[in-house]
Amino acid sequence: MRAARVDDHGTDRARTGEQRDRQRYHGDVRPLLGYGKPEVERLAGRLLVVQYGETGSIGNGDYEQEIRSAVRARGIDPASLFPSRHLQSLVVGKRET
Repeated sequence: MRAARVDDHGTDRARTGEQRDRQRYHGDVRPLLGYGKPEVERLAGRLLVVQYGETGSIGNGDYEQEIRSAVRARGIDPASLFPSRHLQSLVVGKRET
């Protein structure tokens, strides 16, 4: 697992988008807003089985590989746009509680 930055927080969304999504999905769409990454990982580790690995080495629902391919098709090295050793996470199961 990579060392987390102290200021690494979940993404923030505009309030109008949050209100729209709350109405659409009938609930809070940002329940972890304000929690740092270490706390989110601790909570996830208690409830979920999470696999970590570098981009491309584990399956994921992320669109980063598609973006890398499109950038490469334009003759640009995607390594210049993405951090090296970019770690991804993938939930692969639920822990028995």
